Amino acid sequence: MRIAGSATYLHDRARRRLSGGVLLLGGAVLLFALGAFTGGGLTVIGSGPVFLGLGGLVVGGLRLAAARRDYASSNLDAPVVGQLAGRLGDEYVYLRHVAVPDHRAEADGILLGPHGMLVVAIRRLEGDFSVRGHEWFALEAGGNERPHTGSPTWELMRPLRALQKVVREEGLGDVPVEGAVILTGGRLVNADLPGAAIVPVDHVAAYVAYLRPSEPIPPAAIEALFARLEPHAGGVKKK
Repeated sequence: MRIAGSATYLHDRARRRLSGGVLLLGGAVLLFALGAFTGGGLTVIGSGPVFLGLGGLVVGGLRLAAARRDYASSNLDAPVVGQLAGRLGDEYVYLRHVAVPDHRAEADGILLGPHGMLVVAIRRLEGDFSVRGHEWFALEAGGNERPHTGSPTWELMRPLRALQKVVREEGLGDVPVEGAVILTGGRLVNADLPGAAIVPVDHVAAYVAYLRPSEPIPPAAIEALFARLEPHAGGVKKK
């Protein structure tokens, strides 16, 4: 299997976001101090330094939150790549952290091959879960359900729909574009018409084999898609 994109992209982006957030927060503190000194107190919200300081606090806080998310996600795809690389041949290519061209969407990963395109959202959860449509519920002791914050299947929809549009725009209407949430942690106990396939990481290669049609997608169509997509930072290697 060929692999495109950098394994350290999210870790590197997290470091940049963390540095930027710390600088913005530090600048905000200085601006608040300047506003207090020149305006007689921090209650002068209309003063320039205090207003800019508030903006720095908001943007800096958002950068720190984004850095935290990137750090948490930086190693999530390692078990997925390991499962696929050990079972798939060179007719497959896995793209890490793909920015969908001309759309403000990013996919955790995309697998191209004889099956077409599989867009994946990779999640490491804890505990047992039940899913109905796009609603996720954590199962508590005794079988009670508690709504789970965030919906991995719904989060998958934005890059999936964007990539389906890219396929139509490229005139590759015969290439199937499927989506799946890959669980590297947590266990799906019940699923009632989930919004997308939900696959344990140790079953991901079998799921790809299940998707493969009797007439595989032509390699030329797959290479055309590969050329159109943008994995973040990194060349192509075999593994």
